[in-house]
Amino acid sequence: MLKFAGNISLVFPQYRKLSNNKSYYKISSNSEFTEIGTMGNFWWENNMSAKILPERVMIQDMIDGLDGTYIEINELEYTEFLNICTLQKQKREV
Repeated sequence: MLKFAGNISLVFPQYRKLSNNKSYYKISSNSEFTEIGTMGNFWWENNMSAKILPERVMIQDMIDGLDGTYIEINELEYTEFLNICTLQKQKREV
C-alpha cells in the first residue's frame, strides 16, 4: 500500500530492527506498527497504534533510522526472526 510520510511517498509495510538486534518492527503505516521483542529466553509481540504526537514521531524516527538506531531490513528477515522466537523462546504477554 502506498502512503505518504511528509513529502516522501513510502510503500508500506516497512521493516526495521534495533541496532542491538533485540527488537524487530513491521511498520504498517505512519501510525501503526508491530514490534517483536526479546529479552533472555522470552519474546513478545506488541501492536501499536499511534494516537499522540510523540508516538507518531517515534514511528517516523524508525522509518528515518534515527542515526543508526533503527536498521532497514526486509520482510524475510522479520519473518525469520519471528520464527526463531516462536521456536526457541517462551512467549510473554505485554
